Parts: sequence; structure tokens; C-alpha cells
Amino acid sequence: PAPPSAMAQNTEDMKNTAAISVVDGALASDEMAVSGGAITGNTARPGGGVYAQDDASVRLHGGRITGNTASESGGGVRFAKAVFRLRGDPVVHGNTLSDGTASNVYAADPDQLRITVDGALSDDALLGVTVSAAPASGTPIILTTGLSGNGTAESFVSDDSRLVIGANADGEAILALPVTLRFDGGDGGSGDMESITAASGGQVVLPSCDFTPADGGEFDGWRIGGETYAPGDA
Repeated sequence: PAPPSAMAQNTEDMKNTAAISVVDGALASDEMAVSGGAITGNTARPGGGVYAQDDASVRLHGGRITGNTASESGGGVRFAKAVFRLRGDPVVHGNTLSDGTASNVYAADPDQLRITVDGALSDDALLGVTVSAAPASGTPIILTTGLSGNGTAESFVSDDSRLVIGANADGEAILALPVTLRFDGGDGGSGDMESITAASGGQVVLPSCDFTPADGGEFDGWRIGGETYAPGDA
């Protein structure tokens, strides 16, 4: 069989992308599907690897978009009102801006970024995500639809070290500000437990208790806002 193809070492300093431009209009293809191969080593202003806008459709079912660079935004992929479908084991990671800042999948409008997971995601799938405006505390950006039952939020990472990836009550990946959960052993309890960093507005699976109860006591559950939760509860 033929080896996987690669689109590499292109440079474009004009309006769109160096490698692939996907636009719903007369000047470019309005649909793109990637199931293998690599888009790598390309350079552009916006969208070093892929530039997609205006209701264009991009389907990533495999392959790698890595090692691309943009001087403005979206070292790997720049989206503006485009449809993004995901399944399989695609990797969009290791792309940067010209200054070396991580920039993989960039959403020009965070409200327009909704990644549709239309099939099972492999454990090898990995996408870095960047948005133009950070979410407010307690109001995360929902990144996916269809992720629940097809994969987990662990397939996504935040390009911005000030933000974290988590999951909401529906099992969809979210991008949010971090919050720190600290644990208290209560009256008479002894020992220590490490704190947990979680996504603001997301869900956390509560851990087992590592505290030692006072003599004659036993662990009853985690008390949060007047309610008691067992380890393993979300």
C-alpha cells in the first residue's frame, strides 16, 4: 500500500493558510476530510496548517497536524464559523505562533467553536485548543457536542496555561478557569490530602478519604454546601 501522504514546507504570507484553505465560497473548497498522513512544517499568517471559515466543513478522522506555525493565530488550525467533526485518532498538537507560543486549534469566536464528535475517539486522539477570549469564572466554554459515549475530555488540552480542560454534567469537554478544591478532615480527623485543580463550572469525581477519623469515628462522606457526597460521586 502507498505510504500516508504529507503536506509540508509551504509558506504563505497572504490572507489565508499555507497548507489548506477551506471556505464556503467560490475561491476554495468548502469541505475537507483527513483520515491519515500529516500536515506539517507549514507557515502562514492565520492558520498555519488549515484555515476554515464561513460554514466550511472539516472532518478529522485521523492523521497529524503538527509542527506548523502562524504569525497571527492558529498555528495548526484556525476556525471562524466553520463546522468541525472529529472521530478516530487525529492529533493537532505541537503547532505554535511565531514566538513559540502553543497554538493548535484556534477559535476566532469562542461561541462559534463547537467540535462535533461523530464517532468513537481513540485514546491516541489529542487536540490543543486556544480561544480568542478567556471564559468568565463559572461560565466555561463548551468545546464539544457528542463526546459523551464517544470519548473523554482527556483528548483535549488547553494551549493557554491559565486555563484548564474539564467536563460538564453532560460529559462534554469544556475550557474554563481553574479552581482548587481543598479537603478538610473535620473535627478530630488527622492526616493530609492533596488538593485538586478542576475546571470552574465543570464536574469533579470526588476521591476516597485519606484522613484518619478520630477515635471511634468513621468517614461519613464529603460535606459540600450542606449536602453529603460519597467518594466517586460527581
